[in-house]
This record gives sequence, structure tokens and C-alpha cells, in this order.
Amino acid sequence: MNPRGFRFLRGDREARLCLLGTFLFTALLLYLTHIPNPRVPAWIARFGDDKFKHAVAYGVWACLALGATRGWIVQRGRAVVGVLLAAALVSALDEQTQPWFGRTCSFWDFSASVLGAVMGCSLMLVWEMRRPAVLEPEPTPPAPRASREVPTPRTVLGTETPELPTR
Repeated sequence: MNPRGFRFLRGDREARLCLLGTFLFTALLLYLTHIPNPRVPAWIARFGDDKFKHAVAYGVWACLALGATRGWIVQRGRAVVGVLLAAALVSALDEQTQPWFGRTCSFWDFSASVLGAVMGCSLMLVWEMRRPAVLEPEPTPPAPRASREVPTPRTVLGTETPELPTR
């Protein structure tokens, strides 16, 4: 039995892959943001400004999370609000726990993360609007019911029958 809230488990393969990607990317994101500053890998340090890194990382996270909601949250507005709230929550928890690992907690990093999530959701919505609809097929209208009256044939063997006069 598949409860109504878990329709994505049986349907859209892309949504399931995005859900898996969201979980893996969240784990990677939290790992990388908790590495002490002297031990940050060089390829991350060369990537650009700290705020830019936050915006890009949470933009990718938001794209994955919004893609994961496709197929089980049909109202995209609700999905966007949920993803943005989740991004703000993950970012706030991330920033609050960083001092335990020798990093600094910054309101501006949090703001850049939320801004990146807004941009990621916007890009994902534009992409979804431009791609063919794959959410749910249009329901087919029910077939018309047959009437109980038997129609009288107007033609017999290809010739039209004349109307009989009525009295």
C-alpha cells in the first residue's frame, strides 16, 4: 500500500534521484562547511568569494530539493515555500554549529545562503516551465453513457426510407 503522501516512491524517477541527490549534497555541504579554515581544500578556497560559495551551494541544494518535490507536491508555490524554509533552517543550523569546529557564525553567510536558495528555486521553476509537462497526465473525460432509447434507422441497405404519413 502506497500512502497518498508518498506518491513519488512509485512514480517519477527524476524526483527520486533529486531526493537522493538532496540528501547526499546536504551531507557534503555540512561536511565542507565544518572543516576548520586552515584545512579547507585548495579547490574550494580558489572557487571565489565566501558569499558567492554560499549562494552557489544553496542554489544547487534548492534545485535538487525542488526537483525532489515534483510529482508529490503538485502546487509548485507550496513546494517553493517549503524548500525555502528548509534551506533557511539548514543554513541557520549550519551557521550555529560552525563555532564548535573553529569556524565563525555569520549572519551574512546565512543571508547569502538564503539568497542562493531563492535563485536556485527561480532557476528550477523557469526550467520546469520550459520543459514538457511530466507531472501528471491530464485526466481523460468519462465516456458518454449510452441512452436507453433505440434510434430508428433512417436508411435500409444504403437507401433512405421515405417518411410515412401520419394520420
